[in-house]
Amino acid sequence: MHHSPGNHKEKEYYARIRKVLAYIQEHLAEDLSLEKLSGIAFFSPFHFQKIFSHYIGESPKQYIMRLRLERTAH
Repeated sequence: MHHSPGNHKEKEYYARIRKVLAYIQEHLAEDLSLEKLSGIAFFSPFHFQKIFSHYIGESPKQYIMRLRLERTAH
């Protein structure tokens, strides 16, 4: 985790990102578009990408590609 939440708004955003992380884990083999993921988090695609990168330390696309590579390696 790149950044830990502080105030109420940040905790709310972080909870939404965690929901997306769980979704990604469960649907890693599927098409995970930015629009789909941002919809799960109730953010616009632009805002979602910015917030995701802030908390996770990499873009949604980078995160998904890394998870897929790690899963393939195992």
